[in-house]
Amino acid sequence: MKDTGRKPREKRAGATRPAARPGAREKKEAAARQGRRTALVAAVAIVVIIAVIALIYFALRSPISVPFQTFKAGFDSARRVAVFVTYANQTQYATESPCFADLVQSIASSRNVSIDFYLMNQTNCTFSQNGLGHLLNGTKTRAASYCTALEGAEPSVILNYAPVNLTVVRASEILVYGNAAYMASCPIAIDMH
Repeated sequence: MKDTGRKPREKRAGATRPAARPGAREKKEAAARQGRRTALVAAVAIVVIIAVIALIYFALRSPISVPFQTFKAGFDSARRVAVFVTYANQTQYATESPCFADLVQSIASSRNVSIDFYLMNQTNCTFSQNGLGHLLNGTKTRAASYCTALEGAEPSVILNYAPVNLTVVRASEILVYGNAAYMASCPIAIDMH
């Protein structure tokens, strides 16, 4: 380094940066803290609300599974039961037809009971207003959501075409998902006899 012989500048006494207004900095910090607190309280409130809604939804919509015999006892003692058949296209409908026919015949032959029967695709639901065998008022067609809301209102068997076989048993309904092989053998018809 080259020595220029100059002395470093000394600060003049009393020379400082212009002072900010008294309290402005503290006000900004207080406002920032208040904003963070408000955001934190809002975030916690939102999380609590979502948790409560989720708990209510799952508690009401997804009742706990029960043993098959528990469902069957309620189904057998009911004077009115329902069979719901869901399908996405005509191929699935044709695949499920023999099974739902066997299921209805099995239920009807085992005891004296009224059977409400619902055929549902993604948009519509077709049913007889008075149950099977009572076509006094003919069949009705409503939005699929109308019939979905009725599932489980009375002991119900809900038959669904699916690539994988699965059965979910609840106190008031049994959901049966089956592929073509399942629908051809239709073990649910035997189980419900």
